[in-house]
Amino acid sequence: MTKTQEYIIHCIEAARKGFIELIEGLTMEQLNKIPQRCNNNIAWNFGHISVSALALAFKTSGVKPAIEIPYFKKYGKGTRPETNIDAEELQALKDYATTAISMIKESMTSNEFDNATIIPYTTATYGIPMTDIDEIIATIAMHDSLHYGIAKSLSRIV
Repeated sequence: MTKTQEYIIHCIEAARKGFIELIEGLTMEQLNKIPQRCNNNIAWNFGHISVSALALAFKTSGVKPAIEIPYFKKYGKGTRPETNIDAEELQALKDYATTAISMIKESMTSNEFDNATIIPYTTATYGIPMTDIDEIIATIAMHDSLHYGIAKSLSRIV
C-alpha cells in the first residue's frame, strides 16, 4: 500500500473507533430511538457504515470478499430502521466494523484490487464517481465520517 492509502485506512479506522466509543456510551434505548423529524437512528447509522465499506470495495471491484456481507439487506443503501437492534447484533456489528476494514486492507496489501475491473459507481451522497480503489477508500472515509457526525448529533438529542 502507498503512504496515502495507509493514511486513508488509518482515518477510516479512527472514525470507526470513535463511533464504537460513542455507541458504547449509550443505552440500547438511545441507540434505537428515532428522534422526531429524523428517519433513522444511531444504531442504523453504525450498521450502515459497517456494511457499506465492503459493498463499495468488493461489489464495485468484483474482488470476492473473504466472507459474505452480513446485514446488507438491513443496513445497505436505501434502507431505514425497521426493527430495534439488540445487544447481540450490536456486538456483531462492532466486530464487523473492524473486520471489514481489515479485509479491505488485506486485499489492498495483497494487490487484489490492482487488476480488478472497477465498475464505475457514483454515490448518491456525494455525486462523485469512483473508478479505482484509491477513490473507493477515500469515499469510504468521507461516508464513515458523515454517518459518525450524524450519530454524534443524534446522541445529543436522544
